Amino acid sequence: MSVSWVVIPLDREFMSNSEAMEWLNDYGINLSASVEFSRHPTPNEIRQVLDSLPGYEIHYFKNQRQWTASISSNAFSNQNSLFAELNICNFHNEAGEEDKPHEIYFRKSDLEFIILVVEELSHFCGSFIIYSGSYAAPIFVKPGIDSQAVVQVWENQCRND
Repeated sequence: MSVSWVVIPLDREFMSNSEAMEWLNDYGINLSASVEFSRHPTPNEIRQVLDSLPGYEIHYFKNQRQWTASISSNAFSNQNSLFAELNICNFHNEAGEEDKPHEIYFRKSDLEFIILVVEELSHFCGSFIIYSGSYAAPIFVKPGIDSQAVVQVWENQCRND
């Protein structure tokens, strides 16, 4: 069974939801009033981020109803092998669709790599929450975070829950 990770922007609707804020507070994520609203990324922004990652092989699949990117680390690099599958929700392949924000999620993906990609997207869109229904602890991703350190903190938190 594969785990899906949802990427949630800190938009007005999410930030004004008291239950969502309480849920994040329960996991030590205290979003101050100084956190700016964010939004979903566009397919063009996603492509720009993925195409700029050195040492990764990207394969795009797009048809009338689906937009998927499969990302894997180059087998000839010294990095550990990482893999991710990024999916765009409600993609219709119409004119201008590549420039419209869309919900995204990851399937069959390495958490560290998800955080790396989402951190890069946060430079365009603002901060995000990453969440998987299979695991209790949400992850706060903002520009400039260290993906390895975030994974270590998250793993420790999950062990303690």
